[in-house]
Amino acid sequence: MRKSVFMSICAALVSVLLVGTSGCGPLLIPPVEQQILSGAEESSQSEASSANGRDESSAPQRQEESSSASGVPFEQEPEDSFDYSRYIGEWIPVSRIDAKDVSYRGGSLLTIESAQGGNVRFSLTSVSAGANGRAAQVEGTCSCFNGKGTYIFDDDGWGNAGTLQMEFLEDGSISLTAQSTGAEGDKGILGSSGTYYSTNAKATYTGAPENEQAVVVEADGSSAIVSLKIWENGAWESVISVSGMVGKSGITVSPSETTTATPEGVFRLGFSFGLKKPDTKLDFRTVTKDTYWVDDSGSKYYNMWREGTSGKDWSSAEALYSQFTKGSMRHCIVMEFNGNGLTSDGVKAGGGSVIFFCGRAGELTATNGDIYIKNADMVEMLSYLDKDKNPVIAVWPRGE
Repeated sequence: MRKSVFMSICAALVSVLLVGTSGCGPLLIPPVEQQILSGAEESSQSEASSANGRDESSAPQRQEESSSASGVPFEQEPEDSFDYSRYIGEWIPVSRIDAKDVSYRGGSLLTIESAQGGNVRFSLTSVSAGANGRAAQVEGTCSCFNGKGTYIFDDDGWGNAGTLQMEFLEDGSISLTAQSTGAEGDKGILGSSGTYYSTNAKATYTGAPENEQAVVVEADGSSAIVSLKIWENGAWESVISVSGMVGKSGITVSPSETTTATPEGVFRLGFSFGLKKPDTKLDFRTVTKDTYWVDDSGSKYYNMWREGTSGKDWSSAEALYSQFTKGSMRHCIVMEFNGNGLTSDGVKAGGGSVIFFCGRAGELTATNGDIYIKNADMVEMLSYLDKDKNPVIAVWPRGE
């Protein structure tokens, strides 16, 4: 009896299963049985994986299965494809002629030493004023991304802490913003903010430097290489480079009335003068029989042009007319190393006088402090020089 009842129940269950798979309706499996079947399936897959020698439980999850606490899938950090290596080298503000100019007029020099990925090794030096000026310096490795980076520094040599923000621009320049705080927060590295351009690569920049023309005199003893550089198409271009001569004693940072050395440094180029005006956009003065240049350091007209002897208080002055009519001097330009030659502003008594940048006929020789080039070369330089471009003359040692 029990056996026949049991067999009847089994037959009924088989009948139900057959109906569920014959398209008459879905096969409904209670939740408990689903969990049991699911567990059996996972166990079967695990055994199969083990048999194949792989442990799926230790494999990393797929990217799309990872999620943050908010349920948003994590994304891999994008790679920095910016090429920092092309910026390796020396960089100076657009207001400077080259790296040497920083030493003489003050300013900043940025050196990109190396670049490994986005890690840019650099040093930044800011000179407060001239060759003997105090320098601030920051150096280290700046972590950059997509051409931008911020470096935090503790001391710039002036007791300032702060930040440097560097942006490597696509036009080939570097934008630098310095912010500092401390005992000398208005000095030190703070003055280094600006746009920098490379001293060994050409690029296009907006705007123009303070001085757009420069005569660069690189001296070696009493001989020199004299070049005219002009700011054109966003870069310094050397348009003329010729041989020249400087003082018998070379160059000096301490010119005086008794030395035969040429002043070293960067100075404004003033007016030109001679017997006849050349093709130039510099101011010009004609030398006459009554033109004198005073070299008496006790005179109120020391190191100045004087036309005639009205108000004469000097015991010594150079008569320029004979230098042009009887000598080989042809065209000259005033070097404003000790005043501008017209007023007493900025003139230091005994600081040197009657020192010019001149074009000469005939063979060039060492001077008492003047800078000489051949007159044909001077005529060419004068045709470029323009007072509105604020030309300067930079005198420094060759090879330094």
